[in-house]
Amino acid sequence: MTFEQVSPYHQYTTRRFRAAIIPICLIIILYWWRAQISKNYREKLRLLEIQALRTSKSEDKAYIAKLEEENKRLGAIVHKDNRIVNAMSDSVCTYLMATEKSDINTLRLKGLSLSDEINSIKTYRQELLNQCVPNITSIPQTGYSGIDAIISFMTKEAAADNINLKFNFDGTFFNSIYSTANELDLVHLFSDLLENAIIATKYAHGSSIELSLQMLKETPTISVSDSGIPFEIDTYMKFGISEASTHTNEGGTGIVLLDTWTFKKKYHVSLIIEELDNNIYSKRLSFLFDGKNRYLIISSRYQQIRSYQTRSDLLVISSSENNATYLALSR
Repeated sequence: MTFEQVSPYHQYTTRRFRAAIIPICLIIILYWWRAQISKNYREKLRLLEIQALRTSKSEDKAYIAKLEEENKRLGAIVHKDNRIVNAMSDSVCTYLMATEKSDINTLRLKGLSLSDEINSIKTYRQELLNQCVPNITSIPQTGYSGIDAIISFMTKEAAADNINLKFNFDGTFFNSIYSTANELDLVHLFSDLLENAIIATKYAHGSSIELSLQMLKETPTISVSDSGIPFEIDTYMKFGISEASTHTNEGGTGIVLLDTWTFKKKYHVSLIIEELDNNIYSKRLSFLFDGKNRYLIISSRYQQIRSYQTRSDLLVISSSENNATYLALSR
């Protein structure tokens, strides 16, 4: 029996059934599709968390190993210090006992000899301390223990690779920042930024990094400058979206850039990356607590970056423009 031979009522019923079943099927397909996307997204987040935990665990192990090594060095110095103190004590006691039986000239000669001996012991002890403590210039103290600790640690890490890490801050920075930012989040941010800067500078055979906390146009600003290689354009496009690293050959995973972007989104800060052309630094990352959540790049590769641009949230400014940094802050 053909469709034409079916009664009008059955034809009407069939059409109504089709009209009803098609939207239902579409809803089922849409629901399944959304469920699959959510499942894949959760799985990706789970894998990212596992990778981040593994990275953190590896870093913690390395940090603990360094602390254990430093503890051994300090233990050796304390042990030698005990012997040095005993030796100085014996020398002084011997001198005092000799005063009862010796004349003035003999005492004078023994006193000079004792002085030379004590100076020799003092020099020896100082040499031991110098072997343990790296030659690092005094680090400014912020008064916030977590921040001071991470900057001190990263300064030593940089010094181990013959990199000079400078740190300076404006006192008013903390008066403004601590009404919005959590200290632990700042510690993690400094750790991530300085770790990336050390790796970039190390493999570019550079020697300088600077962390600056200042007020820029009355806006709290965190800036990290380094003499490492600039970011690849692909890294600019993936920044905060997917894992991206300029140093994949050295084990870079890109997790740090994702974590940095998470901080940016959490506090609605603007990220400005400047490619510098001077003899000290090659690039600078600045985080402005302006509540605008912008992403800007100032570069002499303006045309090249624009030709590869795939992001609507990225603003690229040519470094050849007069007062490019000021223009970036004004937008």
